[in-house]
Amino acid sequence: MKEADIVIIDGDADYCRRLDGALRARLSLPVRVHDYTQPEALASYENRQQTAAVLIAEREICRTDLSGFPRVVVLSEGMQVPLEAETVRRVNKYGGVNTVIRVINELVSEMPDLFEVLRDPEKERAKLIGFFSPLGRCLQTTAALTCGQLLAQQSRVLFLSLEPFCGHPVTGENGGGDLSELLYYHELEPEKLAFHAARAKISVGPLDVIPPPGVYTAITETEGERWREFFLRLAADAGYEVILADLSVCVRGLFELMREMDLLYRICRGDPVSAAKERQYELTLKRTGFEDLSVCTKRLELPVFSRLPADPAHYGTGELAGYMRQELMQDGLLGGGER
Repeated sequence: MKEADIVIIDGDADYCRRLDGALRARLSLPVRVHDYTQPEALASYENRQQTAAVLIAEREICRTDLSGFPRVVVLSEGMQVPLEAETVRRVNKYGGVNTVIRVINELVSEMPDLFEVLRDPEKERAKLIGFFSPLGRCLQTTAALTCGQLLAQQSRVLFLSLEPFCGHPVTGENGGGDLSELLYYHELEPEKLAFHAARAKISVGPLDVIPPPGVYTAITETEGERWREFFLRLAADAGYEVILADLSVCVRGLFELMREMDLLYRICRGDPVSAAKERQYELTLKRTGFEDLSVCTKRLELPVFSRLPADPAHYGTGELAGYMRQELMQDGLLGGGER
């Protein structure tokens, strides 16, 4: 995506500084933020028509020339100063930065030129890594997140949960969207996919996570080939080097999707009940013509760990991380150092 220009006009230098920092850190697209505490200094600004939004303190309107700016957000201070512009939105100046960010995201989503993606034809496509097990409560999601934390130390990694009811704390809502919304935009507005992914993602340490769908039918209604297209488009547009998918039997066309993975891990256990489920799974693959998945899947029979980190941001440390690090190094996915 291209960089968007944001202009802040407010005589309160401290407020300008704090708002500037919040916008740079939390907006859903790359930005250049221009701060003006003296409105007359705006005369030297030449990029008015292409500016994504002007944020102006209400008390500064009367002494500021805003001609040529198509989108103005008034930081309201209760004065109701009139203003004419192509698009005018008003937000409470002291109502919290989340409201300001939401309004700016709405404005820039209507600017198609910002969403042109400049791809490097020489860049290698993203790796697709999947985790799946026919067993339940076998640390599949925890192992997948641990893998993501380790890989994210050296690459840009996005974690996606395709579980119907993923209760893991790292996959909670953030108010910016979830996986079902990204699937919707992939179908109808694919050029904006990276923008909406940036809005939806949760950063857990170096790892980016997209919250799972609020209703799991979004998983059951998307076919395997569409998942592959979605993963690769998302990776290419948003600049991810690895897409890590936590898979489940609810995925429509699960076996077709598993065939598309560059590497597939399967969590196993040695107890009799787990072994019986494993045999039934292998039989299902054979009867449905997907027995090749047995060959290309790497089985991980996890040992018993005495302790696991409570905070997902720390999954890159501890016993499970040590185990997964060795596996990733054997598979050529992890080097010796961090980025």
